[in-house]
Amino acid sequence: LRIVPPCISDDPIDTRTERGKRGRKPAKIRLNKLLFCFSGTTLLSPLEKGHLLLKCDDGCFEDVKLKDIKGCNFPGAVGKEPVTTLWSAWLAASIFMMRDLDLEEKIKFHREGAVCFDSEALGAVPKMAYNKCVDWTEFICTTKKIVQHSPIEGNYFESSYDDALQAVRRELKKEEDRGKREKSGPIGYIAGEGSIGLERDGMRGEILTRMVTNFERMLFVLEEWSSFRAWEITSPLDDKIDEEKSKKLLQLVKSQIDNGGKVITVWPAVNERNSSKWKGLFELWKTLDEALSRLDYGNRVLQLLDEFLFMAEYLRCCVRNTDSYHFAARI
Repeated sequence: LRIVPPCISDDPIDTRTERGKRGRKPAKIRLNKLLFCFSGTTLLSPLEKGHLLLKCDDGCFEDVKLKDIKGCNFPGAVGKEPVTTLWSAWLAASIFMMRDLDLEEKIKFHREGAVCFDSEALGAVPKMAYNKCVDWTEFICTTKKIVQHSPIEGNYFESSYDDALQAVRRELKKEEDRGKREKSGPIGYIAGEGSIGLERDGMRGEILTRMVTNFERMLFVLEEWSSFRAWEITSPLDDKIDEEKSKKLLQLVKSQIDNGGKVITVWPAVNERNSSKWKGLFELWKTLDEALSRLDYGNRVLQLLDEFLFMAEYLRCCVRNTDSYHFAARI
């Protein structure tokens, strides 16, 4: 045994560590704090906002049909079926958005109540509800995460639902950011036959007019007007538009609204001389307007059915104020 000399005192010695603290570092009791991962929304009751079986008490979905779900093509009378809950709408959209089934199989599965899940469809359904019901608008805007949803018919889908919610929120945020940008510049007015006098006048206030009688000329003019803040487009009395021209028109309009501009479309005025041709082009104009409206966000694509209404307002403002048109300020 080692013998301690009597010259060494039994009193405690105060020492200094390399960290500069006196004595031994006191022991600490470390508690593992559990970070509660369920820091999101839990939907257990069909009465809760955001539950896919929620039925709106305010009647927001009384006139809503399956065809109101954008991005999904429901054939014939299927599109006229009412939307009762987002769950049933999701199942229907999932079937008709499947690319590996023909139309006959899709209708059969839909009639039989088949259950299949499509993530793209789940994103389209809440977006439709966002535009129809205040409760759903509030839920999507205020809910950052879905951590639990009660199973429906034995199906669990929390992660898919949360992914769809995040996608909708990102899309809305992007639309909000783009909507804040307002394009500046003049207004381009594409007029129909008989408007050569307005074109010769040149720039009147903030409005520049071009007479256009076919789609090819219209696309050329719109490309020149890429810096204009608004386009007023009178649909030409022309049936020579193919897939390439249609695609280019959609690209030009999309670029215009993405950069903060506006697009107004009107149909040409019908008269005795052009009535036969006008009736033959009615469906074409309607199809183009529907395609353009699907690009819209923030009310940047507007449609008028009568060129006379636009022309009357335009000319009235020109007569009242030849320098600064109140008409231009409204666009």
